[in-house]
Amino acid sequence: MVQPPREREPRDAGPFAAAVVVLGWAVAGVVVLLDHDYLDVAISAAAGWLTLVLLVVALMNLVAFLRKAPGESLWPSQRLPGSVRPFLAPGAFLVGIVLGRLIWQ
Repeated sequence: MVQPPREREPRDAGPFAAAVVVLGWAVAGVVVLLDHDYLDVAISAAAGWLTLVLLVVALMNLVAFLRKAPGESLWPSQRLPGSVRPFLAPGAFLVGIVLGRLIWQ
């Protein structure tokens, strides 16, 4: 008897992505500790690093979508209500804009 292929569950990419972001931020922090003149560069590099990691996860999800396979999950679905999830990315964007405005005034 031939069994149909088992559908893969979406993997939780959150801990790995968080570790990569924290590693990049640690490198930026070491650069600032070594030379305080690079504070603005380190802040920009940390924001760019976070953006790059999120872009890579989004691209992995796009490829999974195009292949009709389950994507990588940044946060486990069972922890967040379905009504909250669509507002996380726009909310994080708005918080980033507000914090950026407050920091660079």
